[in-house]
Amino acid sequence: MDAYLGLTTFCKVLKVGLGGTQPRHNRQVESRPPRRPRRRLVGLDGAGRPHSLSPSAAVISGVASPVPAADRHKITTKTSAFPSSTSSYPPGQHVSTPEGDRSRGSTAEFADFRRAWAATGDSNLLLDLTRTNLPQPPSLSSSPSPPPSTHQTLHRVGEAFSPSRKDTRSPPPPRRRIHYHSLGCRCLDVQGGGNASNALTCVAHLGLSPRVISKVADDTQGRGILEELQADGVDNSFVVIVRMTVVVGDGSGGGWCSGASSPVREPGDVEVAASDFGFSISGLIDNKFWCLVSFDVPPPDLRLATFSPFRYCSHVSYDTSKEAIVAFIPWSRFSPKNLEEHIYLHSYRSLSNRRMWKLKIAEGGPWLRTLNNHVGRQHWEFDPDAGTPEERAQVEIVREEFTRNRFRIKQSADLLMRMQLTKDNPSVPILAAIKVKEMEDITEKAVTVTIRRSLSFFSSLQAHDGHWPAESAGPLFFIQPLVIALYVTGALCAVLGPEHQKEIIRYIYNHQNEDGGWGLHIEGHSTMFGSALSYIALRLLGEGPDDGEGMAVARARKWILDHGGAVGIPSWGKFWLTVLGVYEWSGCNPLPPEFWLLPNIFPIHPGKMLCYCRLVYMPMSYLYGKRFVGQITGLVKSLRRELYNEPYHQINWSTARNTVAKEDLYYPHPLVQDMLWGFLHHVAEPVLARWPFSILREKALKVAIEHVHYEDENSRYLCIGSVEKVLCLIACWVEDPNSEAYKLHLARIPDYFWVAEDGLKFQSFGSQMWDAAFSIQAILSCELNEEYGATLRKAHDFVRASQIRENPGGDYAAMYRHISKGAWTFSIQDHGWQVALLLSQMPEKLVGEGMEADCFYDAVNVILSLQSISGGFPAWEPQRAFSWLEKFNPTEFFEDTLIEREYVECTSSAVQGLALFRRFYPNHRRQEIDSCISKAISYIEETQNPDGSWYGCWGICYTYGTWFGVGALAACGKNYQNSLILRKACAFLLSKQLPNGGWGESYLSSQNKVYTNLEGNRANLVHTAWALLSLMDAGQGDVDPTPIHRGIMVLINSQMEDGDFPQQEITGVFMRNCTLNYSSYRNIFPKWALGEYRRRLIMHTS
Repeated sequence: MDAYLGLTTFCKVLKVGLGGTQPRHNRQVESRPPRRPRRRLVGLDGAGRPHSLSPSAAVISGVASPVPAADRHKITTKTSAFPSSTSSYPPGQHVSTPEGDRSRGSTAEFADFRRAWAATGDSNLLLDLTRTNLPQPPSLSSSPSPPPSTHQTLHRVGEAFSPSRKDTRSPPPPRRRIHYHSLGCRCLDVQGGGNASNALTCVAHLGLSPRVISKVADDTQGRGILEELQADGVDNSFVVIVRMTVVVGDGSGGGWCSGASSPVREPGDVEVAASDFGFSISGLIDNKFWCLVSFDVPPPDLRLATFSPFRYCSHVSYDTSKEAIVAFIPWSRFSPKNLEEHIYLHSYRSLSNRRMWKLKIAEGGPWLRTLNNHVGRQHWEFDPDAGTPEERAQVEIVREEFTRNRFRIKQSADLLMRMQLTKDNPSVPILAAIKVKEMEDITEKAVTVTIRRSLSFFSSLQAHDGHWPAESAGPLFFIQPLVIALYVTGALCAVLGPEHQKEIIRYIYNHQNEDGGWGLHIEGHSTMFGSALSYIALRLLGEGPDDGEGMAVARARKWILDHGGAVGIPSWGKFWLTVLGVYEWSGCNPLPPEFWLLPNIFPIHPGKMLCYCRLVYMPMSYLYGKRFVGQITGLVKSLRRELYNEPYHQINWSTARNTVAKEDLYYPHPLVQDMLWGFLHHVAEPVLARWPFSILREKALKVAIEHVHYEDENSRYLCIGSVEKVLCLIACWVEDPNSEAYKLHLARIPDYFWVAEDGLKFQSFGSQMWDAAFSIQAILSCELNEEYGATLRKAHDFVRASQIRENPGGDYAAMYRHISKGAWTFSIQDHGWQVALLLSQMPEKLVGEGMEADCFYDAVNVILSLQSISGGFPAWEPQRAFSWLEKFNPTEFFEDTLIEREYVECTSSAVQGLALFRRFYPNHRRQEIDSCISKAISYIEETQNPDGSWYGCWGICYTYGTWFGVGALAACGKNYQNSLILRKACAFLLSKQLPNGGWGESYLSSQNKVYTNLEGNRANLVHTAWALLSLMDAGQGDVDPTPIHRGIMVLINSQMEDGDFPQQEITGVFMRNCTLNYSSYRNIFPKWALGEYRRRLIMHTS
């Protein structure tokens, strides 16, 4: 987080001049054009031959006799052949409880329930089977006809198998069963061995295809389906052909069949005629009462003894006109273990394999507070009606492409955002690319065309409020704690709908390493922290112990157990596992809230901590002081068994306090720190737990939660970052589950969501202002301002609206906050935490009214207030603590987290901004600014490494740090001829240039503090751009421009057809050991380097 990006953009602009989807409507059966008389509905038998479907061929498993006509309108019980932890019941029996008969409810009650549900328009409803009352989501709470509360009901979940015409083998061995209802309608199973085929055919003929069916096998059967649809004149453009095989076996070495599924018939199955049904298909669709589920397809080499991978069934419902609807929806969410706890009921409207997420910009909502009308806010919403069939198909293609290549390419390319914005903001036609061949000279035309192509594409990614939306994610400990917190508070399914959960599951699976574990970040080796949190998140989201492709969950559990079990998780993980109930507070090092009562003069005081550290341990200490543990559910008990190599009650928790897996241990605790933890654990905590010292604890808890509320209110409940956000959310809930603070927290959760082709992730806190600052400088460097004036105008408006106008509220010094008036945040103004201090003015003829001088004076005031005695600049607040306090850093996987320190990036940004500011405002605090710059330059020169590099703390790593170090010196008149420091920097960069002319640095450089090339000596375009900008700033072009020419050639030849640049390895980092992706960097920095090259080497030479 390079503070003070600032004044840099201001100067760049002053050199130019001074100034201050169309929604998709629901398809209704009645609205379709009249069809020709139906010839037939086609299915395939077990051998893959087509045959007609007859309603009389339908079967119901587990019903001893046909349902009497008088009872057809009632809720009908059916037995599912589904492996479960429930007891085994004979086919056809009902399950009764003291609360009432589960299998049969009052018709009037369920009619009221259906009306209430339909009135809300809500497509998803959670049924919690751990309670006797049917829970009501917020959307139902005001319904005039509430759902019934007297029945504990499991709705229509399970397997259903239908007989093949040719199948005469014996039925499978007995399996445990779950009883369930349909929601007042009769849903039957197709006879014939091709349920997927039947589903595709029937639904396509009804015109419902894009919402229900998405793919067929690339085999004779699948091609036959497409040919049949084509022959019938049915649209099949939505169909995606994939390779999949169904193998059904009895586990004894002999299978019933392979290829198309032809499972056997259950004992007690009866044939039901079409006349047995008295409801209409259109009525079901109109009222959204569909309860459709299907089965997942297992790998072809899997022998199925219990059919557990076949967790869903294909349903066909017939009306009197003999029209059939089948749903085949592969959806890996339910599992035998969690069916008793959380089951989703899905309506027709919500069942689709190709649905669309939409990025919303600068939009508000209930319970949201804002200072600037939500300028810069970005959040994703799921829209079931968004997108054309072609767009939805394209989304599926990029998702499948990422999953297929996930072990080779770890970082998503942010394609969903790009697909939406380039459609919403069509740019001028992109010029044809000009590539440069080896040994060819780079012409002005080639450079200018490449720049124009890049600017045109990048302009199409700009949001209407002026910022560039982009992903800022990568760590694998952001989204998982949110899942845990929402599970503990009971809001998991109220906040995370089915589509959210599906995309989170997709994200976690996509970033599982080949060994079964997960890393600290998506490019890292497997760690206990990442693996245990990800495993738990999957289980809480409904994945079973053996779910996932290739039994991914089971492989994750094996990795955890093989590496010592969850006792080896680092301290942050121990905290979250304890809150969930799968670890014990006695196994955690103490976090006494009494620290908040210490006097400010005490050397170890929370107010002297780095703000990130302070805001993490503030809510942690509150929850520790409360000894809060969530409800111990059946799933939590199961996790206690799954995560450890020994029985839970036999674990030595005292020993576990300091047990950390070697894969996670980046910063081992010094002996003095372990001695402190030991004293607090064995001496201080027992004393503080007893009267009268317990009074002190109660006071400390009040002070801690007051600090939490202060930070929440001053950040409009965004908090400083995602880790702190979730901690403060659960602290507010523990204090009062019905508090306004908790509701305000819930409303801000979507601000952290980001959806890409790899799934739904949690961002750090967004980088809207940070990316805009760099983007403006890059665009101005190209000197094509007149052509892209509209882009600059919107960016200028965003900058104006994003500056912080006031200091934190109240007595901010007492709450350990620093001034912020005049600064810019990393993300949006509502965030409230000063980071990027951007002083920017745009040419008035392009952007209109400029910014007032007072805005810049306020910004300079913040910059000057942050400088340390050493001359360097920190990122967030003035340095307040001694460096030796870092020995008490309790975070085993991070370094330099306890206290604020200086950074070359922040120092350089301050120097560049102030140097430019004094050129245009020479009389404003001139003496202070001169002194500040002089001390900062000395700091930069003194911190250069012997090899000529600087270590970068917020980007990877030596390339990034060197760019900032060189930039500061060049801004103050240093050049290649008069500065040994710059000559050493050039020599360093040239020594790292790759044979292809580019640069590529691994995140291992940050971790190991030794420059490390990317694997295979690959070039990274962002690193290449940083190196080129450094060389040009240092004056290498005046000495020998050849290395620069070679690097520029890499940039030109890497540009894509649409003007974008490819996504490569992550280039952001923090706390030395964790990466963070900034997806806009690949568009910003290559363009910036090309613009500087054109201006300095080509135009200057000509």
